[in-house]
Amino acid sequence: MKLPRFLLAAFALCGGLSMGCGFLGTEQVLEKARSPKVMAVNEMNEDQRNGLSEHGLLDEGEGIIWYYDPSVTGGADSANVLTTERVGTYDKQDTYEVRFEDVVSAELDKGGTSERIRVEKSSGEFITLTFGLAADSARFFDSLCKKVGEERCSR
Repeated sequence: MKLPRFLLAAFALCGGLSMGCGFLGTEQVLEKARSPKVMAVNEMNEDQRNGLSEHGLLDEGEGIIWYYDPSVTGGADSANVLTTERVGTYDKQDTYEVRFEDVVSAELDKGGTSERIRVEKSSGEFITLTFGLAADSARFFDSLCKKVGEERCSR
């Protein structure tokens, strides 16, 4: 079987630059992993569920509606969560949350290199939940607005 010239050229290029071709493929896989979707509770692993409890974002009897973990490994070093009682976010050092009755306003911003949900508390403080561009933060935001009341949300 005779291969077309463009395939021979591609093989030659990858043969000479095999490390570069390997990195290119790896880059694409990692980029997909860095932009996970907002997940429902049945899509979460045990480490992710445990991370919510460890950070005080899940009380006994409280259910998870949506979860977003931006890490490559899904190791729950940081995450955004919408539960039946509150919305929250955490990273390795800090945890921020607001119960629905304490939400003054919520805004979805899809500009730039990420998507953000900014939630204002009655104290005047804000928490910001950041999502990857392909995360589908709109369904997280839609559910938040149903919980706090559409009149408190701006799109």
